[in-house]
Amino acid sequence: MKYQSEYNTKWMKEICSLVDSPQLGVEFGVYTGGTFVLLASFVPKIIGIDINADEDISSSDCTCYLCRISDWQIVKEDCQTSQTIRDLPDYSIDLVHYDVS
Repeated sequence: MKYQSEYNTKWMKEICSLVDSPQLGVEFGVYTGGTFVLLASFVPKIIGIDINADEDISSSDCTCYLCRISDWQIVKEDCQTSQTIRDLPDYSIDLVHYDVS
């Protein structure tokens, strides 16, 4: 997992705290997992969608942290055609971070 900037962390936490009891978060563009881990601390379930997700996320220290705080899943799919997202019930996503190239 790459370093998460202090500026990004501060504002992401502020924005996420505005959502009342979020249940599901989605990040489009996980890459190395920095923001993914931050979002996971606000929701009981999080899904990451990225065609180029870092393979080391599944074996890094952030995985142990994620296991403790959230039900998480990283899916290698194109966010524009993600079947994982299409299969979710309407209006079920509470937090979204769109961070794709």
